[in-house]
Order: sequence, then C-alpha cells, then structure tokens
Amino acid sequence: MTTEEFQKQIADNPFAAINDLVYKYLYDNIVTMEIVPGSSLNESSIAKELQISRTPIRSAIELLERDGLAKREKGRPAIVRPLDAAEYHYISELRYAIEGQAAACAARYITPEELRQLKAIVDDMSRSGDSRVPYPINDTSFHDIIVNASRNPFLIKGYRLYRAKILRYRWHIHLNLMKDSNRTLACVSVHHAIYSALKNHSSYLAEREAWEDAMLMSRTVFSI
Repeated sequence: MTTEEFQKQIADNPFAAINDLVYKYLYDNIVTMEIVPGSSLNESSIAKELQISRTPIRSAIELLERDGLAKREKGRPAIVRPLDAAEYHYISELRYAIEGQAAACAARYITPEELRQLKAIVDDMSRSGDSRVPYPINDTSFHDIIVNASRNPFLIKGYRLYRAKILRYRWHIHLNLMKDSNRTLACVSVHHAIYSALKNHSSYLAEREAWEDAMLMSRTVFSI
C-alpha cells in the first residue's frame, strides 16, 4: 500500500479508527516485503510519511508485535522481525497439523457458497501470470475459507495466531523462490486436488491433499 492509497483510505473511511488504518498500511507492506525484514519502524519517520500523529502509529506497532511481525528492544525503535529459516520449517509443520485437520472437518461442513469461492480462487491461480490476484494472497484466502469451513473454533483460533507470519513467508517464497514454473504448477495442482476432495466431501482425501500442500512448502529450500 502506498502513502497515496493510505490517504485515500482515510478519505474514504472518515469514521474509521486511524490506528486500524495505520496497522493495515504497515501490515500490508511488511507481509508483501515492501518493508524489508530488519527495517526500523521509527514512529517519527512514519508519522511524517503518513502526515499523522505518532499515537496511532504506536498502537499499530503494538499490534504488529502481537502478530509476530515486529519486535522491540528497550530504548530502541521497533523493527520488522527478520525472517528465520528455522521458524519457516516450524510453520510448515504447524500447517501440516492445523490445515490438514481443518480440511478433514471442512469436507463435512463446507457449503456450496464456500465451494464456489474456492473454485474461483483455484481458477484464478491457474491463470499464472494473468491472475488478477497475487499468488500468496490467493493461497492464503484459499486456506482461510477451508479453516473457517471446519466450524471448529479452536482450529480457527490456532490458525489465526500464525496467519500473518505464514503470509509473509509465502510472499518471500513467491518473490524469491517460485521462479521454477514446474514448482508453481505443482502448487496449483494440489490446490485443485484439495478443492476436488472437498467438493466430493471426502475427509480422508481432503486431509491428505492439505498435508501435501504443507509438505510442498516444507520441501522448498528457504533462503534469506
């Protein structure tokens, strides 16, 4: 999100809380790597850039710390939390557990409207370079729908705890490691398989294909 887009957000949402808009601005730019890992989140500099006071910026940074996207050392400005190869592999394993079980549950409870939304996403993924939406956003939206379709409040809460981090790693992979068209095709294919299993209400196949998707991430060589 650019500063111009941020100002438009304020103009279009005059009754919105400014700290929520600042949070969205910083969140979007951190997960898409526009603000690179290790960057300082200096409140004064951001206030000057966005032409607002420091108070909503401080609140937004606290939310980013909660999400695990920023960290602060005493007496110093907060920084964007660096990417970490070990954390990346731990998250891959967590996906294996949560998204696999969520898919198994979703096969029983998913609605026709949720299936329609998944189909639209996998169709857009298949367009590759002609996709209307960046791959990491499509990928995350796809799993958002499945986890919510599980109807399990504990799975949903667990997924939300790590969602921001996984989105940032997805962007890193997309920008730096997804140059191989065969790898991209494999990722799209497994999403089609997950959708097909859910459409047929097969808990076993949905879980297996969701595991395969997580394993594709774990097998990606991660570099910083």
